Amino acid sequence: MSELARVSGVKRPLIYYYFGKSKIEILREAVRLLGEEFFGLSKKRLSLWESGQIVESVRQTRVIADRAPYLGAFYLAHREKETDLGELIRKLERDQFKKIKRFFPKKSEEEIKLIWGVLFGLVFAPHVSDKTIVLAFQSSYWRFE
Repeated sequence: MSELARVSGVKRPLIYYYFGKSKIEILREAVRLLGEEFFGLSKKRLSLWESGQIVESVRQTRVIADRAPYLGAFYLAHREKETDLGELIRKLERDQFKKIKRFFPKKSEEEIKLIWGVLFGLVFAPHVSDKTIVLAFQSSYWRFE
C-alpha cells in the first residue's frame, strides 16, 4: 500500500477513499501503476527511452524493486493465473514487448525476448549494482536500430 501511495501520489488513507475497500480493486490498481514503472510504460519512462537513457530507466525500476522485493515474486506467482490480475500482468508484458520492438525494430522476436530477459534480470537479480547496469549496456548491441 505504501508503494501504491507513493507511485500514485496519494496518501495511504486516501487509497481506500479512491478505490474503496475492495482489495482486488486496490491490487488491480497497484499492478497497473507498478507495472507502468516496472515495464517502463509511463510517460516519464518512455521519455527516458526516447532520449536513449535506458540505463537510467533501469536504475529507477531497480530502486522500486529494492524497496518492494516481494513484487518480483508476486509477478511470477500471478502472471500465469487465469485471473484479472494475471491478465493485467500479461497485458503489461505484451505492451513492454511492443515498446522494445519499437525501439529495436530490426531485432527478431527472439532478440526482443533476450532484451526483455536482460532487463528483467537487471531489475530483479540480487547483487546488481549501477556499475553492472552500465556494463550491460556498453555493448553496441543496445544501439537503437
